[in-house]
Amino acid sequence: MHEAARQWRLLMPGASHHQGNRNLKAYAARYSASHGGVPCTQVQAYCLAHKGKATSDVTFNPQDPPEVYSNTSVHSRLSGYTSMAQEVHGPKFDAINEPIDGEVVMRAGGGKKHGRYWFGDSLVDTATTPTLSQIRARSTSSSPAIRPRPDTTQTQIEAVKAQMEAAFQARQEAAEERWRAGRDDIQQKLDQALTFMQSLGSAMGVSPPQFPPAPLVRRAETPPTNQSAASNYGLVNPDFSPPVQQTQQPQQFVWPPPQWVAWI
Repeated sequence: MHEAARQWRLLMPGASHHQGNRNLKAYAARYSASHGGVPCTQVQAYCLAHKGKATSDVTFNPQDPPEVYSNTSVHSRLSGYTSMAQEVHGPKFDAINEPIDGEVVMRAGGGKKHGRYWFGDSLVDTATTPTLSQIRARSTSSSPAIRPRPDTTQTQIEAVKAQMEAAFQARQEAAEERWRAGRDDIQQKLDQALTFMQSLGSAMGVSPPQFPPAPLVRRAETPPTNQSAASNYGLVNPDFSPPVQQTQQPQQFVWPPPQWVAWI
C-alpha cells in the first residue's frame, strides 16, 4: 500500500502540495486567519496549497501560468474543472466561489483513479457524489461528455509546452526591448550631434543650410502592351510615346544600267 502510493507520487511532475499535515479545509481556515480574515474558498484552497504554505505570502489568480504552481498539472486541472462546471451548470456559474461539485469532478477527470478524485480530493463530498456508472446511466445526448483523464506523460508534455511558450515570449520581449533601447540611443546621439552643429554654426555666424523639399517622383503608369502592335511596330519608346511606323521605300531601277554592269 505505501509502496504503491510512493510510486504514484514519483510519477507526479512536481511537489504534491504545501499544506503539510493539514487537509484542505484546515489549510483554508489557516490561510484566512493568517491573511486578515480573507475568505478562502475550496477551489482557492486547492490551488493555493500548490503554491505555498498557508502562512506564506501567496495569492490566488485564475490567470496564473502553470509555472507558479509546485505541480504544473494544477493549472490544467483548474481549467478543466471550471470549464466542465460551466458546461454542467451554465456559462454564468461561478466555479471559483462555489463549493466543489463532485459530479463535475467525475466528468472532468474521468472518474476516480487509485481511489482519488481528479480535483480537490479531500473536499469532494463522497456521500453525494455519484459513481461514474451512475453518471453514464442518467446521461443523455445533450449531457456534457465524460472526459478521459490525462495521463502523466500528457501532463508533462503540456507543462513543457507551456514552459517553452513562456520562454519564447520572454526572449521575444527581451529582443524587442533591446531593439527599442538601441533605437533610442541612436536617436539621442543624432539629436546631440545636431545640437552641437547648430551651436557651432551659431558661434561661427553661419546659418544652417536650407534644403528645399525633395519633389515626389511618381512612377509612370505602364500602358497595356499590345502584342500584335509590338510585333508590327517594334519596341516601345522609353517615354511610352506611340512608335513611328517605318515605311519602306520602293526599290528604284536605273536604266540604262551603269557601264560596269554592262561590262560584266
